[in-house]
Order: sequence, then C-alpha cells, then structure tokens
Amino acid sequence: MNLEPLLARLATHEEQVVAGAERLREQIAELSARLGEVEQELEHLRITRKTILALPDEDTPQPPVPEPPARPEHEVQAKESGEAAGRR
Repeated sequence: MNLEPLLARLATHEEQVVAGAERLREQIAELSARLGEVEQELEHLRITRKTILALPDEDTPQPPVPEPPARPEHEVQAKESGEAAGRR
C-alpha cells in the first residue's frame, strides 16, 4: 500500500487548517481591539451621564454659600501685633 498520496493530502489539509486558524487569530485580535475601543467609549458615556445627573437642577434654588466664620478679636490683634513686631 502506497501511503504517499494519503500523506500528501493530509499535509495539504493540515496547511489549510493552519491558515484558517491564523486568519481566525487575526480576526480575534482585530475584534478585541475594536471591543476595547467601544468599551472605553461606553465608559466615557457613563461618566458623562453620571456627571450630568450630579449637576444641580437649574429650577431648584441653591442654598447660599456660607460665609467663613469670624475670627475672634484677640486673634486679629495678635496677628496685627506680630506683623508689627516683624517690621521693626
């Protein structure tokens, strides 16, 4: 029995399968890159939505900004006397 023709057909088929597998690997790499880009865009959209929802409503009155607490008079005097002493 001559196995050479059978082995040649087997080698040809193996080459075809290897080439097909390589094409699939290339497609997977391309799709993975595209998926990463789309997922990043989706994350940006989610962040944008979250930011917009966190903005105050324009129709809702905003509470006034509190003024800083007043400093006791003795702190003001101590600061002024310390500045005056430093200028001598």
